[in-house]
Amino acid sequence: MLTTAPQDSAAHRAATSTVRHFASTTAQQHSAANPHLSADETQELSNAVKESARRWATRTHAKLPAALQRTVERSLDMRLDHVDAAYGAQLERLLQDRAASKLREFEEERRAVEMGGEEGDGEVDGEAEEQGKMAPGDTTQPFEEDPTPLLEKS
Repeated sequence: MLTTAPQDSAAHRAATSTVRHFASTTAQQHSAANPHLSADETQELSNAVKESARRWATRTHAKLPAALQRTVERSLDMRLDHVDAAYGAQLERLLQDRAASKLREFEEERRAVEMGGEEGDGEVDGEAEEQGKMAPGDTTQPFEEDPTPLLEKS
């Protein structure tokens, strides 16, 4: 007779204690609380939250002691149960702020369209990120120029 592993198995705890899971859960909670969102907006919200989480994980990994860096991923797969609770609280604030910001952006777009204005500001989607600008309300810090010198052409 086969039995299923209990929900509190080590594998389940590992999968549900990652930055990725936390970001997905945060986006799902905000989507559920805003049933008027279109499927596209729901996906965009999820992507925005995950992108902020990925940036947070990259920056946070760099701040960790070297011994701890070797035990956690530098990605959305970073295990939150391996870092101090203060990091988790910081991530929670960041993702809540980012989700709220994205929802405000959707609302502003709707108001602009309803008032007869044009949606957006004429910027090509993603152009702001490519130019090093931050999206409205994005609380992640912009990255400085890469300090690594460019390789000389051979």
